[in-house]
Amino acid sequence: MVLDNSYAYHKHKMDKILDLVLTKNKPGSQTRDLYQRENEIIRIGRNINKDMADYEFVGIAHFSEYGVQIIREIYNEYKLKHKGIFHDADSFEKASFTDLIQEVVDRGFRVDILEVHKGWFEIHNRNDIGHAERLI
Repeated sequence: MVLDNSYAYHKHKMDKILDLVLTKNKPGSQTRDLYQRENEIIRIGRNINKDMADYEFVGIAHFSEYGVQIIREIYNEYKLKHKGIFHDADSFEKASFTDLIQEVVDRGFRVDILEVHKGWFEIHNRNDIGHAERLI
């Protein structure tokens, strides 16, 4: 899963709820490394305190065939029988992708990360496109 450790420096809309992440190992230096340090998610969701979080989930993920199988099995299991709160959601039906990933982690499966720090830009609307064009 791709995580950004520069989220704290971005100006977010007040109403934007971030998918924040705690990892086994704290973020490294804020430079680009030629190698990726091994790290894994221990907590992911929308109810993590911004001051405690290590990263923000940027919405990009890649899973092995085995990883996809695990996610599907958990999804299908909960879709059929779960009632009540599901991690940060009021119900499984209202759950986000990060709630499902938290369940994967809680079951003892390792979810590795790919860390990024700056060097990319989120495009949500035409104003963002204009801002990005001015920067490059």
